[in-house]
Amino acid sequence: MEKGVMFSIHPHWLEMIFNEEKGLEFRNKIISSIKPETKIYFYETKKNNGAGKVVGDAVIIDVTKIEASRKPLYQQCFNYIGYSNQEYAIRFIAVRKYKEPMEISQFEYLNGNTMKYPPQSMVNVRRKN
Repeated sequence: MEKGVMFSIHPHWLEMIFNEEKGLEFRNKIISSIKPETKIYFYETKKNNGAGKVVGDAVIIDVTKIEASRKPLYQQCFNYIGYSNQEYAIRFIAVRKYKEPMEISQFEYLNGNTMKYPPQSMVNVRRKN
């Protein structure tokens, strides 16, 4: 079973990720397991007719805590994505969109319990075989 982190992302942003228009994900908080070489599973929210399923994955290559002095440089990005004052920038590569989306129940939490609900933001997971 492959460990990783599952992110909930709105369909619009996932489309940009899959089209290689967006290679950074900004988050206000992160969990300690988010580091280079961690796999990200993308859960597409149901908002705006999203799939409500896991639709792809990628590999983290860098996690940067955005220093207060550098936040003005990111402000245009924050405004564009509808957030403000995000604390972390997560860069990823090897983005892959699945031909067939996966049900959330095909993943489990690290304690072995099957996932029934998508994460609010992110959560550690393991893909079931």
